[in-house]
Amino acid sequence: MTPEERAKWLGEVRARADAASPAPWNVTRDEVDARICEVWADGCERCIAVSLEDEPRPDAAFIAAARSDVPALLALVGEFARAIVEAEHDGVGDGECAWCGEAYAGGWPHKPGCIVLLARATAKETQ
Repeated sequence: MTPEERAKWLGEVRARADAASPAPWNVTRDEVDARICEVWADGCERCIAVSLEDEPRPDAAFIAAARSDVPALLALVGEFARAIVEAEHDGVGDGECAWCGEAYAGGWPHKPGCIVLLARATAKETQ
C-alpha cells in the first residue's frame, strides 16, 4: 500500500468512526433473557449488536470499546505523523534521511515507502 493509499484508508476509517452512533457504547444483558448480550450506544434507541451466549463474548466488549478506541487511535496516529513531519528537517544539513537513507541536499525525494511520505499524507488525513 502506498503512503497515499494508506492515508486514504485512514480517512475512510475516520469517516466510518464519525458516522457511527456517538460514544460511549456499553455491553448489557437483556432484562428478559440473560443469555442475550447487547451492545448499546448511550441515548440510542436501537441496539448495535446482539449475541446469544451464556457468557458475554469478547467480541461484544471489543465492539463496544472500538467506538472510543478507534477515534483515540486515529488521533494518536495523527500526532505521530505530525511529529515525524515536524522532525523531518530538524537539525538536518546535508546528509541522509534517517528513515530511508536518501541523500539530503536542500530537499530530497524520499524513497517510495519512506515513513516521511506516509507521515505527510497521514498528517493531512488525521487533522
